[in-house]
Amino acid sequence: MNMTIAMINTRKNINFDLVYGLPKQNLNSFKKTIEQTISLKPNRIALYSFAYVPWKAKNQSVIDKNSLPTPTEKVELFLYAIQALQNAGYVYIGLDHFALKDDSLVSALTSGYLQRNFMGYTADCTSGVLAIGSSGISDISGTLYQNYTDLSGYKEKIDKNSLPIEKSYTRNNEDIVRSKLIEQIMTQIEINKEKFLSKFENEQFETASKVYNELINNISNYQDDGLVELDTSNNIKITSEGRFFIRTIASLVDVKLKKYLAKRESTFSKGT
Repeated sequence: MNMTIAMINTRKNINFDLVYGLPKQNLNSFKKTIEQTISLKPNRIALYSFAYVPWKAKNQSVIDKNSLPTPTEKVELFLYAIQALQNAGYVYIGLDHFALKDDSLVSALTSGYLQRNFMGYTADCTSGVLAIGSSGISDISGTLYQNYTDLSGYKEKIDKNSLPIEKSYTRNNEDIVRSKLIEQIMTQIEINKEKFLSKFENEQFETASKVYNELINNISNYQDDGLVELDTSNNIKITSEGRFFIRTIASLVDVKLKKYLAKRESTFSKGT
């Protein structure tokens, strides 16, 4: 059965992480996993796609690529899981996460108070995240800090009673605006333009107006596909189908991702 050990938090909720697209996994074996998971009735379920990246995760080099489900089979696994979980009373929160109807995440989603950070979705109001452990990323007062990803470097800093921070980045005004809009897309069913812009003042307000209008100009294809709806005031509603594509919709706002992908494409085209 392909699942991680269930984690129990202080509220005595049980969360399951499931992975689809694993080597030798097929629809029949995955059905058993989903059925057993549903029978245990965890409060929350994260359904992750297996990422085959042997050039990055060296231990994956022992995996026979031909043992992986095909892209079509992988989609079938995901679609089956969605249907089965929803039939069992789970609500799709977004970004591969599901929760039972009486869970606080569902209440936060429907009431518009859902939040998201590096640890995932939360119904609690958080002003920052402090990461402990190698490769952990903290987000404190607008600055991102990443701990050493190499365990030896992390331990060396700890042994010297130093913060094990390898790199950091402080968001500028535009970064702040874009990150807030991305979070809105990932956590809200409806985005009210006036309410979103009211969070900013002066220069940030001008930047927020520019970024929001930029999104409206680029979202037409998703509107045609029935993933988003716009009203006359350019308020955005993400449809039930659109919630399965919020990562793609949010990428319209992420200019750094666009630059990264363009650079990577350029690098590959040069054969380096």
